[in-house]
Amino acid sequence: MDIREPDERARRHVPRSAHALVSRLGSAALGIPAGSKVIFHCQSGSRTAQNAGALAAAAPGCRVLLVEGGIGALSAAAVKIAEEKRAPMPIMRQV
Repeated sequence: MDIREPDERARRHVPRSAHALVSRLGSAALGIPAGSKVIFHCQSGSRTAQNAGALAAAAPGCRVLLVEGGIGALSAAAVKIAEEKRAPMPIMRQV
C-alpha cells in the first residue's frame, strides 16, 4: 500500500499496488479484509514509521508491515518498480 502523495506515485510506484494518502487517512479504515497482510511504504520509510499507529488503525485485524527505506529499499530488494520519467518531479524534490 503506497501512502505517498499522487505526484510521488506518478513518477515511481510498485505496479498493481493500492494507494491511500497518509495525509487523508485519519481514523478511516481502508476496508481490507481482516487477516490480510498489508505492507505500507512511502518514499524513504519515515512517513510509514511516523504514522505506524494510524496505518495499523486503518487496517484493523490485519498483519501490518512497514517498509524501512521506502520505495528505494523495495527497488534494492528487486521488487519491480514502474517509472514514468516524463511525470513531473515531486514538489518536495524540487525545493
